[in-house]
Amino acid sequence: MAVLNQNTAQTLIQLAKRSKNQDILPIAEVLDQTIPMLVDAFWVPANGETTHTFTRRTELPSGTYKKVNEGITAESSLVKQVVEPIAELKALSEIDDQLYKKAGNPAQYRQDEDRAFIEGLGQTFAGDLIYGNNTQDPEKLMGLANR
Repeated sequence: MAVLNQNTAQTLIQLAKRSKNQDILPIAEVLDQTIPMLVDAFWVPANGETTHTFTRRTELPSGTYKKVNEGITAESSLVKQVVEPIAELKALSEIDDQLYKKAGNPAQYRQDEDRAFIEGLGQTFAGDLIYGNNTQDPEKLMGLANR
């Protein structure tokens, strides 16, 4: 007999936990996190289909202290071209049509579930932005800590 994984599909039990007398109850979102770095980050559109290419400065001129009648050394900065793979984080939210119709307020039921997806994907992305390692999992980002 097949076993339904409780984390992959909404069930009548989950609907019952979210409702009372055909009303959808407010959910205490105790798992929500404030992730200011996602708001404060500088975002740019990618310049490729599966990668983003940019140039990073790797060395600055340091200058030369000099005395009268002495020369100075010519210098320049150095740059490196970097090709970053694009990572795509997705999730699929499904609610059976019969379950959706049984909800006292189907739109609120759907909205509550969508809110959980937005929060969950935001937390996953924020964690991977810091700790992701695409050498271990090529589909992920290379996080800041692993650079």
